[in-house]
Amino acid sequence: MKIKSIIYPIMLFLFCYFFLSPASTFALTKISKIKTEKETGISDVKKILFKNPELAIKKLNVMVKKNPKNPKLYYYLGISYGRLNKTHKAINYYKKAIGLNPKYLNAYDNLGLAYNKNRKYKKAYETFLKMIKLNPKNPVYYNNVGFVEEERDKNHKAVEFFNKAVSLNPFYTMAYLNLGSIYRKMGENRRAAKEYNKSGLAYFRTGNYMQAVNSFRLSIKLYRRYIYPYGNIANSYVKTGNIGKAVFYYTSSGNMYNDKQRYHRAIKDFNLALQYNPKYMQAIHGIILSYQKLGNMTMVSRYMREEIQIGGVGAIFGAGMLP
Repeated sequence: MKIKSIIYPIMLFLFCYFFLSPASTFALTKISKIKTEKETGISDVKKILFKNPELAIKKLNVMVKKNPKNPKLYYYLGISYGRLNKTHKAINYYKKAIGLNPKYLNAYDNLGLAYNKNRKYKKAYETFLKMIKLNPKNPVYYNNVGFVEEERDKNHKAVEFFNKAVSLNPFYTMAYLNLGSIYRKMGENRRAAKEYNKSGLAYFRTGNYMQAVNSFRLSIKLYRRYIYPYGNIANSYVKTGNIGKAVFYYTSSGNMYNDKQRYHRAIKDFNLALQYNPKYMQAIHGIILSYQKLGNMTMVSRYMREEIQIGGVGAIFGAGMLP
């Protein structure tokens, strides 16, 4: 009797844990969803949706006759017609999907994009606003509204939405790029350069170093006196293995800090350049100037000796920096 009295509570605990816990409920829901998609044939349609939209439409129409109240079928019909550039039909099917499921965010998203493609900007704007009401924490929705506002030439409103997007996700590169683009359009190149620099940092932090390089280059092109992208692009080139470019931009960054009389910061970048190329004469010239301005003649003498060893006595006079 004692053994039975112990076994029954254990069995009850195991049943509750595996069948009634939130984790198990989630797992069962997910399994049920996968099973439902397989049973309705949606998983098969998704495989051919982008490669063969015509065949997907045929299959989906058959499925709709059997199950006319499944919003996913209309959603995928919308995608299929969108792939065929039949935007009006795509819009109708997205609306049908939303009619059956008023919280179907993916359908709202595609509907808004379809309206935008057809230059129905007001409807696109209203659609994306509905998404924000349904999920106010998703930065993508604010970015979408900002993009539509830009299309409507409401640039200042667009900036507000893009800024809201990056406040929700500081790594959201697309919103930074959109901010850069809109400031550039408004003729505010300095502000645009700052946003492109931010997009580069976001790309860098997610390991997308070539995209980071592109953003930093655009930042430098728009506002050459903006210091920060020079060191950032150098770090990116190191990650891509382009050491020659990295050395050049570390040195450029050091020279700019020298111009700003930020000599300790300049020395840091010149040292990075010399770490990768100890014979890079421009970096040696720059670091000599930094130490000279700081009054550290011991370090000036040290780097002058290195300069002479690399380029001879003429290298000193060629620098044109010493009295």
